[in-house]
Amino acid sequence: MEVGHDGRRLRQVELAEDGIAYRSTPEHWTFNPPLVDRYAPAWVPFVIGQEEFEAQWTRAVHDPGRA
Repeated sequence: MEVGHDGRRLRQVELAEDGIAYRSTPEHWTFNPPLVDRYAPAWVPFVIGQEEFEAQWTRAVHDPGRA
């Protein structure tokens, strides 16, 4: 998940059990409240670099089950 300065999701990649990666953006979500405190210690283990996120985003496909 890529999170903006206000804590709202910008882009997201979800990995399905079958190994397919699905990508989505705010246009696919009906609600996008501030979700993440970017500075909370609990999130540190989940932080990845921009390069790794971009690689996953490029690999991911649009989920046909979403609008």
